Amino acid sequence: MSSLKVFCLACLLVVCVGGVLEYRVERHLAASGIPHTSASHWLTDAVMMLEALAVVSLFIAILSKRPSIVGKALTFAGAFAIAACVAIVVASILIASELGAVGTRRGAVEMGECVGAVLLLLVGGLMLGIGGFSWSIETPAGEKSTPAPQTS
Repeated sequence: MSSLKVFCLACLLVVCVGGVLEYRVERHLAASGIPHTSASHWLTDAVMMLEALAVVSLFIAILSKRPSIVGKALTFAGAFAIAACVAIVVASILIASELGAVGTRRGAVEMGECVGAVLLLLVGGLMLGIGGFSWSIETPAGEKSTPAPQTS
């Protein structure tokens, strides 16, 4: 599978999981009758930034003519996705503690969903990083992404 295909799959994964995670947090807080806390804002902001970065990086990858720059951008996007996983875990723990759900069955379900989302985002981040790194190695700097036709 080419680096661009891997990257496109990773972007779709990040955007889909991010949207589901945002929806779950919003629904959970609305059902609890608790107003937005600083932790929930941090969580949704981190996910929205990650989604935006994935979409922007996808457009850069498709429109760019310099693969080495694209490869570096994708590697950075992957590192950012992995860093966002840490922010999501911390924010989810803060939300659970603010809702008094730590040590309860409800808290365990919430943390299970958080861990599942984080694992998917982590896989997406690794795909972004590895795809970008391999892309920057495969094509030397200054070389066009489409190879020139070979003459025999």
